[in-house]
Amino acid sequence: VDFEAQLIEMDGEDDHVHLLVEYPPKVAVSNLVNSLKGVSSRILRRRSDLHRAPVHRTATDAALNGETQGRLRRPRYPSPP
Repeated sequence: VDFEAQLIEMDGEDDHVHLLVEYPPKVAVSNLVNSLKGVSSRILRRRSDLHRAPVHRTATDAALNGETQGRLRRPRYPSPP
């Protein structure tokens, strides 16, 4: 999705960032933030995975690597008593 946004300025600390972003008023800020968080999370996950041995694989890991082949399962929850 192209949000027609432009990064004007960026700064941050070890555990967070500050972004000054210019975007059109037709874009909901929540959609823009969710997209930024999703993309940055995937980038950071890939970088950290390169520096450590895999402990276990999850469905999310498989999905990020394109290994679901279009099949996603719903989580199974226990039936109510």
